[in-house]
Amino acid sequence: MTDYEIYSLVISGIAALVTLGGLIYAGIQLKKTKEQLEAAYKINEADHDWNRRMASQAALKEYNQSMLFSGLQSEFDYLNCTESIPLSKIEKGFKNHPDLQKELHQLLNFYEGLARGVFQNIYDDEVIKTGRRTAMMNALRAFSSYIESRRKTSSPSVWTDLESLVAQWVLDEKGKKQRSPTHAKP
Repeated sequence: MTDYEIYSLVISGIAALVTLGGLIYAGIQLKKTKEQLEAAYKINEADHDWNRRMASQAALKEYNQSMLFSGLQSEFDYLNCTESIPLSKIEKGFKNHPDLQKELHQLLNFYEGLARGVFQNIYDDEVIKTGRRTAMMNALRAFSSYIESRRKTSSPSVWTDLESLVAQWVLDEKGKKQRSPTHAKP
């Protein structure tokens, strides 16, 4: 074996060791990067959950009208209804007080928006449920005859997200545990 061949083998061996060392270093870096990404994902997930809860609270505050003193409540006492208000009574109330129909549509549209936000994971279901469950259920129950009438005459899908969300809450009501609160960031 000539000196050239020996030097060539030594250089090739050193290159192989350097390449192996580089591969080991790259593997370690990839593992650390993966761990950092997983940690960042967990933090991001917690932030997203927090932001959804805050957006839900803001949405609940958006409709700041007191239901107890609204024209709908004084005319129909819908928050205390145990069954649907007859359509004829609702229509008579609209004739006597023309702003009531607009007020009812604003209320139902607001609740529809909350329900749609829950289904699209914009709003947090538990926050909306805690804040408006009873009022949403009462409004849906009390005005169901009007809602069905509007579906027949104008739009078959009007206020369906509201109805679906309330139905989901009724089904989930049994045996569901309260979730834990978010933890403060260090």
